[in-house]
Amino acid sequence: MFSWNPRFLTTRKIPPPDAVGAIRTLAALHQAGLSLPSLWAELARDPRYGDTPVAVSAAIDDGVNPHDALHSLTIDADGPWRALGACWAIARVSGAPLGPALEVLAEALDDISRTKRQISAALAGPKATMRLVMALPVIGVIGGGIGGQSSVGFLFGTGLGAAVLALGVAMMFGAWWWLRLLAERATPDPAALGLEMDLFAIATGGGALPERAQELVRAVCSEYSVEIAEPQTLENLVSLSRRAGVPVAGLAKASATLRRDLGRTSSEERMARLGVSVVMPLGLLVLPAFVLVAVVPMAVSLWEGSLA
Repeated sequence: MFSWNPRFLTTRKIPPPDAVGAIRTLAALHQAGLSLPSLWAELARDPRYGDTPVAVSAAIDDGVNPHDALHSLTIDADGPWRALGACWAIARVSGAPLGPALEVLAEALDDISRTKRQISAALAGPKATMRLVMALPVIGVIGGGIGGQSSVGFLFGTGLGAAVLALGVAMMFGAWWWLRLLAERATPDPAALGLEMDLFAIATGGGALPERAQELVRAVCSEYSVEIAEPQTLENLVSLSRRAGVPVAGLAKASATLRRDLGRTSSEERMARLGVSVVMPLGLLVLPAFVLVAVVPMAVSLWEGSLA
């Protein structure tokens, strides 16, 4: 009997490495008391975490210092791994506990990762509609040829057809660019995470003076290419701490949490608008392009046939 297997109709996509999950596991294993070689060896056994833990574990097995191995393998890696390297470096220099710092870092990175997934889900419907509408002109041209209407000859053989085709392709490209721009505007700014605030809290929590902590955070963020929203923010926190007489580490943690909440709320508001905004490129560019490429050649061909 004929058996239907849907696996032949779907393409399996390899998921990207779960760097945030690796950082969470790293924090849990570190607080459980595992040594650094055992910690990275456990992460390397899980294929979900990608190649970075494998490379770090292999370097440690070759006799490289764990801190040096992490530094060399994360300084030019993706954003979450660079943030891990910066957090690890600051905790090491300042003497702050690494486990709680890694948990805070994982929560901050998880916020922006969740927002990006929500944006991708919001764009899935309009993108599928756009791909379908972009295929309709080709189907219309083929259907016109089968029905005896020379749409291909009009589009590629006449000056008016070439102009219509060029305008339709330009409108399709404009719609693609418009949707991409809407998605980029809805994506939260990485600087809105307030990671420099968390790193500053880690440095001051380890006993570093505020001025020394500022220099350390700026140097490490520059080294690991971690974005800083406003350079004056740390100085304002130090001034507020001295005027109010409260620990600056607590103010930095509260400021980082507040910034992430504001950034998440702003991203949710932009995503709510995104569902309405994506209709504009579809209605103003994609559908008119379909009319130009598929309907106009058939209409011209029918009109020429009626005159003949």
